[in-house]
Amino acid sequence: MAQDGEEELDKEELYLRRLDAGLFRLQMIDSIIGNLASLPDEATASRLFRTMARKDIPIDGVTKILAEYADNVGSAEGGAELDEKAKAERQQVASLIQALEKRAAADAQHN
Repeated sequence: MAQDGEEELDKEELYLRRLDAGLFRLQMIDSIIGNLASLPDEATASRLFRTMARKDIPIDGVTKILAEYADNVGSAEGGAELDEKAKAERQQVASLIQALEKRAAADAQHN
């Protein structure tokens, strides 16, 4: 039982180290990408995905980072119960992931 607590602490410690090593910036960049993909302007989204393809940036990599971010929102503050702000942020990130996946599928059909 104590080992589970240590393992959880190790996961949290590893996540915090990754944040310090640049994960936080990557999460914010991916959040911006998600926001751009969710804009109603088709031209912007199309250009975004062409640029990402040219730079070999996979959509699933972006959504994976965003999903990890959503999983960890509010986890350091209060244990099992999330406050309303954390819940809202998780919902927002989930909608960004959906927008990215939807736009990527639509863009793939056009190309």
